[in-house]
Amino acid sequence: MPAEFEGREIYLYFGAVDESCWVYVNGQLAGEHIFRESNDWNTPFEIRIDPFLDPAQNRQQIRVRVEDRSGAGGIWKRVWLVSRMPQ
Repeated sequence: MPAEFEGREIYLYFGAVDESCWVYVNGQLAGEHIFRESNDWNTPFEIRIDPFLDPAQNRQQIRVRVEDRSGAGGIWKRVWLVSRMPQ
């Protein structure tokens, strides 16, 4: 991670995922976005990942599992890292 992220909360921000997804960081479930409402496939969301990062490692593993029952889904908008000062 960039040095300027140290001491900050780090989130993986998704523009949208059709339909549900689970985010794993270094083999641990960091969070999920479950399709419950008719517009959830088009809703941005974020998942906090810094508690699952290993500062001793030069590389981190992020995996996203997507489930789509309609057959035309997946990660379909941009994904990026966001850092914030803790509140």
